[in-house]
Amino acid sequence: MKQKIAEKNGLGRIVAVCLALSLWPVATSEAVTVDGVITAGEGYSVILMNLDFTVEGKHGDPEIPGAGAKLYLLEDAGSVFVGLSLPKTLVDNSYGTTAIGWGSKDHKFDELVGSDKAQFVFGDVNGVVLDVTLDYLDAITTKGGKKEPDITTYVADKTAKDFEVAKGNPAHILALSTSLFYNWETFGAGYPAFFGKDKNSPAADPDYGNPTLAGWVYDVMYEFQIDLAAFAGSTLDLTSGDFIEIVHASPNKIGGNRVYDFKVIPNPVVPEPLTLASLGLSLLALGGYVRRRFA
Repeated sequence: MKQKIAEKNGLGRIVAVCLALSLWPVATSEAVTVDGVITAGEGYSVILMNLDFTVEGKHGDPEIPGAGAKLYLLEDAGSVFVGLSLPKTLVDNSYGTTAIGWGSKDHKFDELVGSDKAQFVFGDVNGVVLDVTLDYLDAITTKGGKKEPDITTYVADKTAKDFEVAKGNPAHILALSTSLFYNWETFGAGYPAFFGKDKNSPAADPDYGNPTLAGWVYDVMYEFQIDLAAFAGSTLDLTSGDFIEIVHASPNKIGGNRVYDFKVIPNPVVPEPLTLASLGLSLLALGGYVRRRFA
């Protein structure tokens, strides 16, 4: 009996060790690249899944698969990296006659360019530390004072109206990009037919598979890098998600233009791919132990 109890206790300790190893932070194989696209395995240390949100009074239900926004965070080498991915059930980079899931709404390329943006407000108990708004894709006024998309004038870096700092030092924004800018930078020169007024996005099936143009990003994403000096002397809870002030998605598939009140649902932290791999190896080792002890 004592031997069986000892074996049981030993097995419990190994299970605990395996679980601990599976949750231990593991470096990913890719560094964070601020290009507007967040890929699996990219080096974000915290991934907050299914952020709840409100759309002009209509509730974005995080229980619906794919309905929640995702927030990615990393503090590394004197910088804070932030990424926000919006669900395709809310908005996407499909437009024109090939728009996906928009129903009777007429989603146009120039609507993504005209007013879409995201505002992030970082603050502590003493007030706002940094208030920055990122434009989804900037265009220059070209006709009679009216801002219209012009594929020859998109801003390639943070030199014009692609971001605005209402509070804080603009120099602390070290890099920024969006997924629509990624599409433009990657495909704009070779495939101009997909960009501009009254253009159509690459066609794909209803699940965004088999796109006409491989590599086209349909997810709406914002990504930027902040100098850690912007938060000197501040105590910020970056994992709360409360600093996502508002996203202007005009139009979107759910309701009005304003998307706000982002909140992290319980237990949002998701292990990174290599962490899951370590769990698998730990469980294999556990299986070998069990076979040896009880054979």
